[in-house]
Amino acid sequence: MMARTLARNGFKVATMDHAPTIWQLTQERPAVVFLDVDLQDGENGIDVCEQLKQDPLGASIPVILVSAQEGY
Repeated sequence: MMARTLARNGFKVATMDHAPTIWQLTQERPAVVFLDVDLQDGENGIDVCEQLKQDPLGASIPVILVSAQEGY
């Protein structure tokens, strides 16, 4: 739903159905990354965010963590 809304408003959107590798994120050079807190393959979006921020190429990429779960 979020991807569709952004695309309708003129944003270029790429989606992944698995936890992205840090290499994938840094090579794409996105303007912003939306990460689900609980990713489908058991990965944790918070861990992916922390790894991205430790990478020199990923440190400047803004990350927005999202979740449908209560408490986040």
